[in-house]
Amino acid sequence: MTSRKEKLFKMIVYGNKAKVQNLTPGMDYLFQVKTVRGKDYSVSVMEEVATTPSRICGLTLKAVNTSSANLMWNPTETNFTHYKICISNRTFAKEYLIWGLMTEHAVTELTPGGVYNITVHRVRGDIEGSGTFIRVTAEPEKPEKLKAFNVSAHSFSLHWSQPSGHVEGFRVDLVPDSGFVTIRDLGGSEYQVDVSNAVPGTRYDVTISSVSATTYSAPVSRTVTTNVTKPGPPVFLAGERVGSAGILLSWNTPPNPNGRITSYVVKYKEVCPWMQAAYTRVRAKADSLEVLLTNLTPGTTYEIKVAAENSAGIGVFSDPFLFQTAESGKCYSKFHNNVFSSPSIPLPSPAPGKVVNLTVEAFNYSAVNLIWYLPWQPNGKITSFKISVKHARSGIVVKDVSIRVEDILTGKLPECNDNNESFLWSTTSPSPAPGRVTPPSRTTYPSSMLARSNINSVWKEPISFVVTHLRPYTTYLFEVSAVTTEAGYIDSTIVRTPESVPEGPPQNCITGNITGKSFSISWDPPTIVTGKFSYRVELYGPSGRILDNSTKDLKFAFSNLTPFTMYDMYVAAETSAGIGPKSNISVFTPPEVPGVVFGLQVAEVEATQIRITWEKPRQPNGIINQYRVKVLVSETGVILEDTLLTGKDEYISDPLAPEAVNIVESMAGLFEGSAEMSSDLHLLASVMYNSHPHSNFPARSRADDQPSTVGTARNQYITDVAAEQLSYVIRRLVPFTEHMISVSAFTIMGEGPPTVLHVRTHEQGLKKYTKYKMRVAASTNVGESSLSEENDIFVRTPEDVSTRKYIHLKLCFLPEPESSPQDVEVTDVTASEISLKWLPPEKPNGVIVAYEVLCKNLDTLFMKNTSTTDVILRGLKPYTLYNISVRSYTRVGHGNRLSSLLSVRTSET
Repeated sequence: MTSRKEKLFKMIVYGNKAKVQNLTPGMDYLFQVKTVRGKDYSVSVMEEVATTPSRICGLTLKAVNTSSANLMWNPTETNFTHYKICISNRTFAKEYLIWGLMTEHAVTELTPGGVYNITVHRVRGDIEGSGTFIRVTAEPEKPEKLKAFNVSAHSFSLHWSQPSGHVEGFRVDLVPDSGFVTIRDLGGSEYQVDVSNAVPGTRYDVTISSVSATTYSAPVSRTVTTNVTKPGPPVFLAGERVGSAGILLSWNTPPNPNGRITSYVVKYKEVCPWMQAAYTRVRAKADSLEVLLTNLTPGTTYEIKVAAENSAGIGVFSDPFLFQTAESGKCYSKFHNNVFSSPSIPLPSPAPGKVVNLTVEAFNYSAVNLIWYLPWQPNGKITSFKISVKHARSGIVVKDVSIRVEDILTGKLPECNDNNESFLWSTTSPSPAPGRVTPPSRTTYPSSMLARSNINSVWKEPISFVVTHLRPYTTYLFEVSAVTTEAGYIDSTIVRTPESVPEGPPQNCITGNITGKSFSISWDPPTIVTGKFSYRVELYGPSGRILDNSTKDLKFAFSNLTPFTMYDMYVAAETSAGIGPKSNISVFTPPEVPGVVFGLQVAEVEATQIRITWEKPRQPNGIINQYRVKVLVSETGVILEDTLLTGKDEYISDPLAPEAVNIVESMAGLFEGSAEMSSDLHLLASVMYNSHPHSNFPARSRADDQPSTVGTARNQYITDVAAEQLSYVIRRLVPFTEHMISVSAFTIMGEGPPTVLHVRTHEQGLKKYTKYKMRVAASTNVGESSLSEENDIFVRTPEDVSTRKYIHLKLCFLPEPESSPQDVEVTDVTASEISLKWLPPEKPNGVIVAYEVLCKNLDTLFMKNTSTTDVILRGLKPYTLYNISVRSYTRVGHGNRLSSLLSVRTSET
């Protein structure tokens, strides 16, 4: 109950503890505890308990300055009397109380830039609630005594003192942001910032703030203007001819004006055909980026430079700009600022002569290098060369280009006057002879560096030009002529480009004459001729590459192949440069009759039966669809058995039927043009070769064990003909007689050659673990005593052997069980499991106590035991081939009688 004696709740507990929840914070409670027995109660024990006030919620910083922080929090309904404020940092701690119902409070007397940990509690009497914590950073004081100094064109500095309080660093902002800022601590609370890479003549606004934690002070600022320096050179000079005696010159402002541009200074002088010593100067206004130069000499090259000027003076002049005025005979007219120059009729000039010693050398199959020398009679200033490239046979122009002289010659440019005297555009001074000069080069130097050039040397320097994007193995005609005001005489040369690697594969690959052991292939050359083709032929079989040969023909024949095999053939064109892309075609050779069966041997021999085993032919030449087992008496040649072993419901009626042969031939062309060997092809062939009904064969069950007379018995026996290893039991044989046994395999194309085995059967004897009834009678010369069932004696032969001495002498190689488990077959297959079942052995020679299943793949062999005739093999790998066999155990042993191998592949995941 509460302090007002209000009863709140009542609860009964079994034990010595009770937990009371959902009480009101900051409230006094009275607890009464009684023990209970039936309807009897003990005297109450009372205990007073006071709950703590609720915690401060939503404590945030409302405002902060250099000396105080204003805190605020959320109101709540709880009983308390006052607040407790705790303030601390690294150097001090204090706490105090505030009274009243308030939701905000100002913490004062803070140090500027100081970091404080503040905790607020609600308190009721002497009971204190949980505290709420907040970290506050007081605003630092702004920097003091800021001043600028060391102001230059590209840098300036500012100095200030650290303010009182706590400061961790300073922030410097530069507007515009075009300079590199470095802050330095000078010691003694003195700091300096150096600004470098500034732009001359620029006004900078610099603001600096003190930083404490993440709190910035109010900034202080200064304005600094860098000094003005001489401007940089103008750029992008350009000119236009105005008549034959004027040049309209234009330019762009300097990238580095270094202050306000007040004007531009232009200076120019003649450099060709005469070199003037002094420049002529003109001025242009700052707002005008062009000037018209007049009263110039026609047909003359001028060197022009431009400089900008500001309050610091004239800046650096631009790089020399060379421009030639029009010849007086040229037809030029130009309106500009009301200036007009009338054209005149030009006089014809002779065309340049042929270039000298034009040769060509091939770089590669697509590029050649043309080399020539200047014509001995240029007949004027050579301005360019014209190059024409044509197909030599058709004359079709494949490339026609004009190359400027300055782009193809690095130094000297020849020019001839009307008297056919050569001048060199070079770094020389005027000739001492009157009226003759040597024109200057495009790159000018001081007069002291100019020297006389060797006029004749220019004719000895070869000129070269690389022609690209040509076709390989193609004959081209190259024509070259020099150009002044008109094209000169043409010189020509011819060359064939080298071969290149073929760009495409041979076309239209087709096969023909497909047999079981051979086929041929033919093709057309690649569409694009890149050289003289030969052909590389490769043949791949299941085991890898079989043949790698070359031929110049467009056909090739393959022989000595294996029937019923997938072959991949690749053919590629080849030149002296290499081998090109390959064409490919896949050929599936048709089947033929199989080879002999492998490893025919006797597994068990008894008096009236023999068990033989063999493996499939090493050269199956197709899908084996049945086996023939033929048994003859060696002495008389009488056929005792002629049995066909076939797959389950899979027979062929006529192996050489026309429809079967047609299907085989069509399969050979199924996958032409594909480099992939389809895994479905073998499956398709298997289905095709085993899809014929077996009604043409006389049906006979192996369960028919009636004695047969001596003579031919044409039987059919269903077995797994696809297995790698097979076995068969020949019954009803003549004891102690030599027999000739032959086994042959079949494909859809017919029967292969037989493998022959000669075996003699044993004498007749007792059977193991068999119950016999015996009677013994006495006889005299008169006769034999009478017998009845009372005289019968019943005897069972032992499990291991029936007659120990006989078996030891005659059949000592036979182990305990004389036969293996029968009819092992798969009942279910998944990606990780195989389910099997089988029948007990025909001759157990005792009580079968267990079976052992052996399962093997390429790298693993494991065994599993079972007492039943079925088993599930688990934990197998997906899509893996396993060979499985089963053997049985009596109490004596297993006799090493394994069933025929059963090959099973697990499913894919």
